[in-house]
Amino acid sequence: MEELVCTHCGSKDIVKTPEGYRCARCGEVLTTSLIDLGPEWREYTYEQHVARARAYPINPTRYQGGIRTTTISGRKDAHGRKLSPEELVRALHMQSMNTRLSPPRDRSLSSADAEISSAALRLGLPEPVRHEALRIVRIALDRDLARGRSIKLLVAAALYHASKKYGVPKTPAEIAEALGVRRDRMLSLYRLFHERGVITENITPSRCLDYIKGIVNRQGLGTKVIMVSKSILNGIEKTSIVQGKPARITAAAIVYIAAKLLGVKCERKELAKIARASDTTIRSRVKEILNSVDITIYI
Repeated sequence: MEELVCTHCGSKDIVKTPEGYRCARCGEVLTTSLIDLGPEWREYTYEQHVARARAYPINPTRYQGGIRTTTISGRKDAHGRKLSPEELVRALHMQSMNTRLSPPRDRSLSSADAEISSAALRLGLPEPVRHEALRIVRIALDRDLARGRSIKLLVAAALYHASKKYGVPKTPAEIAEALGVRRDRMLSLYRLFHERGVITENITPSRCLDYIKGIVNRQGLGTKVIMVSKSILNGIEKTSIVQGKPARITAAAIVYIAAKLLGVKCERKELAKIARASDTTIRSRVKEILNSVDITIYI
């Protein structure tokens, strides 16, 4: 963009405002024709967004940029008129032919998109994790890693890495169970992703603090439990009792201790279920933490 100069005083100190460009020295307005890249409708509630929104930005992580071919679904046309039997048969035939004529890669990405959305809903994964997982699946398809493997297996390995990348603590068993695949096959494909360059980042394992936040949010225990859990974690991290122990089990034990200190109702069995451990294991971990360190909490 060409550098702007004030036509009144010759200053180059030009500032950008919602109304246009103006001179910061004398206040001369230079332009008032800025392009507003936002939507042309106003919305204050989700219901207004559903009623007024008519376009969405192209998403480069999805197949075909997220733009699907317009097809007729249901028994009405775009104007709301009911289709005749002949028109309905013709519309269904066109929809079937459009699916068949789509490239295999696009059909695979469409199936992967549906599997990712379904698994993300069951696991409570945010939108960035879904986008990253679909990006990984796209690269895997481009490198012909889907041959002899199901789409669910590719999605499971991609979701596992995307969850680790964005700090969402999910164990391999949780993701494998949500997709209905074997855990060992998912981890084997995950290692193959690293070998073939599909995944280039070296993500460290989920931290105990990540599991603490996930457990507290899932149980709805409140921010005070997180604060106290952080204090307990800071105290025991200086000792050797956390080394070599599963982070999710340690996190469940810490959350249980914090909830009891604050008088928040929290069932140990529920925490054990989330941590995928037995109630006895959580109880033993709680005793080990309490016997190893002196905990003093200031609230």
